[in-house]
This record gives sequence, C-alpha cells and structure tokens, in this order.
Amino acid sequence: MEKPRLTWNTRLAGNKDFSSARELFAGSYSSKNDIEAEIQLWNNRWGAEDVENLVDFNIRIAFEKFEDSALLPFCTVSFRGKPLEMENMGTYAIAKMPIGYRILGQANNGIASENPGNFASFVFKFHVDDETIQFKENDLKSLYLEVIPL
Repeated sequence: MEKPRLTWNTRLAGNKDFSSARELFAGSYSSKNDIEAEIQLWNNRWGAEDVENLVDFNIRIAFEKFEDSALLPFCTVSFRGKPLEMENMGTYAIAKMPIGYRILGQANNGIASENPGNFASFVFKFHVDDETIQFKENDLKSLYLEVIPL
C-alpha cells in the first residue's frame, strides 16, 4: 500500500473557505490583532484508492530565518480545542500530537463533513501577552509546518 498522501488546507479566522495554496499571508500582528489560522491536514484527500494511515506523528514549526526563532514561544497549536504541548528545540518547536492518533488514508470524495477521519483540524495562533514587546512594522516572517513521524 502507498505511503500517506498529505495535503494542508488553511483559512484565516473569519473566512468561510479553506485554501489549498502552498502559502498563506496571515496578516499583520498587533497587540489587538492576533494572527490565527485554522489548518486541516488531510491524508489522501480525493484519493481513488486507499493509502496507509498516518499514525503517531508530531508537527514541527520553524521560521525561515534563524533569528526569528525567538518568536516560537508566542506560537500555539490547538487540537480539538486544547493547546498541544509545545517543545521548544531552539531553532524550531514540536507540537506533540496525542500518541495513537491517526488520520485515515481511505479513498474519499474530499468533503470534510463526509470524511472526518481523513483529516485533522488545528488552530495556529501567534499571540504576545506582554504589551511592552515591540515588533518592527512590515517585517515579514515565514513560518513552516511539517509532519514528523514518531
């Protein structure tokens, strides 16, 4: 059987539809405007034949530039309404999924409401509690999410 076929779909808070674009501009951060995106991680979306399930994995979070790693403590990933445990590794962080959790690889029609086992939903949030921290305006940061099998 084929390995899992993973795809990411995202939407910003307040938007109706998910996008399968490989990049997402999430907006500008301010103390009154958190950056928040809902993410669906699909296995075999619109697949005509079954593939392997994705079981026992974590999510690696990293900024493109090393110096931006100082922003990792302000990032959270929630799953099923609860923040995942985050392990800061210095240059990246690991969001730890529950052991034994699986995303099915069954063939499906790609409709979320009809295939809830074929994807996992996460909420990524960037929030700073300390209002004394200042950020440079228009200083774009690139953030990457990656599935890490255990």
